Amino acid sequence: MAGIGSLVDLLLFYTLERALYNRMVCSLGKNSQQVKKAIALWLMLEEIGYHDLIPTINSSDNATIESFSYEALHEFVYKRFTHIMDTVCDQIFVETKAVEVDESRTSRRASGQVIGETSRQSSLNPDASEFNPGQTPEDSPTMFLTFSLGHPLSRDEIIDFLTSNRGEVVQNVFIERTQPGKDAQFGRIVFTNSLVIPRILNGQTKAKFMVNRKHLWARIYVPRRRGSR
Repeated sequence: MAGIGSLVDLLLFYTLERALYNRMVCSLGKNSQQVKKAIALWLMLEEIGYHDLIPTINSSDNATIESFSYEALHEFVYKRFTHIMDTVCDQIFVETKAVEVDESRTSRRASGQVIGETSRQSSLNPDASEFNPGQTPEDSPTMFLTFSLGHPLSRDEIIDFLTSNRGEVVQNVFIERTQPGKDAQFGRIVFTNSLVIPRILNGQTKAKFMVNRKHLWARIYVPRRRGSR
């Protein structure tokens, strides 16, 4: 199980996926384990080039989502699928509902349980700027980053890549802290100005880059709407 700090970052990264999970489990009555498997496969397909697959599925009607989930459960890309199940879906989805994030940054609610965060030990750099829940996606200067399994990128590699392509736009990069022998799976980047992000994403919600022959996925931080559950 991920540490509290790293899990909060993971939950915020996968906001749309949690909404889709709740729709399929709570509204459509799908089996939660089967839904996790379907979403894990869709995440893997996005990694290999099917960009914005999950936003497309989430915007579809219920019958189309039923069809997508049926097809997903009859495909076999086992290694990457299993990895996403273990490191993402088993962390952000519980039996009846996706794990919730309290955007006041003081607690996290998971399966009816509230876990305090004021004294948490984050797996990211403690000097990182805190997210501001009042910001809209357009205002936030932060993006989440994920790496391919077994091919993490260093802080310097990410900064050098963006600097060479966009100039001095990076304020800081924070990489997940891991146990010895385990590769980092994600991080976050803070830009000097939020206006940089639309140019990097080219109008999309996320983007994929090749940095030193390693894949890098970047996604804008999308806060949950106030009052939503």
